[in-house]
Amino acid sequence: MEWGLISFGISTITGSILIIGLMIDLKISEIDLWPITKVSFLGMIELTLWFIFYGSTLAFFIFTLRPLAEFNIIAWIGSIIFLAGFSFFIWSILILNFKETFGVKGEFCSKGPYRICRNPQSTGIMIKFLGAILMTSSILMIILTILHATLLLLTVFAEEPWLREHYGENYEKYKKKVPYRFIPYVF
Repeated sequence: MEWGLISFGISTITGSILIIGLMIDLKISEIDLWPITKVSFLGMIELTLWFIFYGSTLAFFIFTLRPLAEFNIIAWIGSIIFLAGFSFFIWSILILNFKETFGVKGEFCSKGPYRICRNPQSTGIMIKFLGAILMTSSILMIILTILHATLLLLTVFAEEPWLREHYGENYEKYKKKVPYRFIPYVF
């Protein structure tokens, strides 16, 4: 469990730094941390923090995952939920394309999973995290899930003004057509 605690600590620290950065981004309009649309020193630091956060979270998941022989019905249900979330996430990336996922301007996308909710990548990630909680039975995974949900919510709020600025009326029409950020008929 020692490596699990180390990876949890790294995830918590990098996630907290990212949250602080996104909160500053939301408060001070001159600071544009998200989405990362151009190469800059600050953007490279932020991207590095995101990779460290995801990498250490993945490491924590692997270190706390129960062996298959110890899986119970809850863990198997978690596996199904995890795979569903992962599939939804990958489908979202493939529809949008990898460059546009990272804020490189392209054509506005409102097809595939983007017809269901405005942030299907985030929805897929959260579904994966819910599955991971069931697969690991770890309170620390619950903490990482809450941290990650906060990060995803902040990135959406930081990204929306950029989308309005770059896609204008198309984005406003899309918001009316697809009013849910994450979960249809809920939020």
